[in-house]
Amino acid sequence: MNPRHREGPLRPGDALELFAHTKLADTFFAPFVFPSPQKADNKELIDSVVYFSDCLLLVEAKAKEKEPFYESQDRELQWAKGKLDKALRQLKGAHRHLRDQLVTGLSSRLRGTVALPPVSGLCRYGLILLGHQALPYEPHSLLPDLAQTEFPVHVFSARDFAQLLEVLTTPMDFVVYLDTRASVSGGLNTRVHDERGFFEFYRENFERLIFERSRRSKYAPRFLKPQGDLLREGKGDTYKYSLVIDDILDHCCATLRGRDSSAAEIGLSADPEAIVAVMEQIGLYTRLHRVHLGKRFHSLLVAVTKAGLPGQFCTFSRSTKRVTVFAAAQEARPQRGENLVICTDIALAHWRSHGAEMGLGISTEPLQGVGRSYDFTLRHPSWPEEVRQKLAGLYPVMFKGRQIDLVYV
Repeated sequence: MNPRHREGPLRPGDALELFAHTKLADTFFAPFVFPSPQKADNKELIDSVVYFSDCLLLVEAKAKEKEPFYESQDRELQWAKGKLDKALRQLKGAHRHLRDQLVTGLSSRLRGTVALPPVSGLCRYGLILLGHQALPYEPHSLLPDLAQTEFPVHVFSARDFAQLLEVLTTPMDFVVYLDTRASVSGGLNTRVHDERGFFEFYRENFERLIFERSRRSKYAPRFLKPQGDLLREGKGDTYKYSLVIDDILDHCCATLRGRDSSAAEIGLSADPEAIVAVMEQIGLYTRLHRVHLGKRFHSLLVAVTKAGLPGQFCTFSRSTKRVTVFAAAQEARPQRGENLVICTDIALAHWRSHGAEMGLGISTEPLQGVGRSYDFTLRHPSWPEEVRQKLAGLYPVMFKGRQIDLVYV
């Protein structure tokens, strides 16, 4: 049962399930986290599913329900073994239902029902969260079957999981960590209640681990050290610039929650799946991306505010084949949004010859007053070649000197 539908105090297990859902929604954004999905017989498939981009996370949370909450290590391990066994069976059962297409969609209040593609084409992760007190222990020693699955299963204590997501605050930062944890010998057997040890190893050896083992992100070599430095140094002076990108995502979520309010800013109608598509593209940025782009976007806003003239810049990611345009202007809406479409098409037409398959445009007003609004557009190339060439010919006028390199995502 979805714990939010219960009346009265929450049981520890329901509280941990809600806690896990909330932490995942903070990182992956609420539209991509589906609590308590149902099977055909209306029974719960699993506690939570996260479906973001090409990632599918199956999540089970187990908390100690009965007193005494603090027992001997032997009793705690006996409890953990039983819960691990049950959680693993639930993960396997949920995966089997999805793999065999007995469940083909996920539902939430924000999005309705979302169709799932064949799971064989997704990067799959199992997460088991345990809410109990114990000395650190190896989960595979308790249940060797954890190592014999079709997809990696990660076991965390509730506290370790929360601390991880305080540091790995974007979807890609978190799944790259999971990928690395699964690829390092013994990583999946990291001791429960002792995640700090593996995280410190990951942080201190980030450059080598990503270069040798990462199967997901193709980081440009010159950006490996800045990414590692961000992990090692934490929230430095430049971190605040990444909050500019977070603010954009918050506006998208507000649009989904209040489609008839002033927050409905994407296009002339707040189409939910269009908003989700924009969020997914922005959400692919790591925290380092957000720092990098947020700083440049802030500089653009300062320049546009001083000059009183519109401005824009763009960036191209080879791995996602996406060009992104950031713009600012004093024009009233909807003129601002219409001009954003033109700017995005020009950038996309230029970078199309370099492999671009999608254009994402984001525009806002100069620095003024309290609050901020955004316009968004998501464009795909559909022009004849002669039209593309004409659009691309305008690129030097619009963007020459106003493009920046980006860490590959």
